[in-house]
Amino acid sequence: MTDITLIILGFKGIFAIAIFILHIILASGVKMDADTQIANNRRLFIFSPGIWGLIVFLTGLLGVALYWAIHHSTLRKEGY
Repeated sequence: MTDITLIILGFKGIFAIAIFILHIILASGVKMDADTQIANNRRLFIFSPGIWGLIVFLTGLLGVALYWAIHHSTLRKEGY
């Protein structure tokens, strides 16, 4: 392999590790927020906190956006 190929492969590896770490951080944040929602007597839509964390871990920012839209945006009805 040429030097440039090795450099590109190295950057791909670093990028993949960074994305993996980001997904872990996002998933744990959503899980903690979902636990807080339950502690404050607010219901979660369809899934438990662990499942929401898994969804965010697998989908990343798309899962965070979905969680936020359902639980924190003005789409959520008051008292739900």
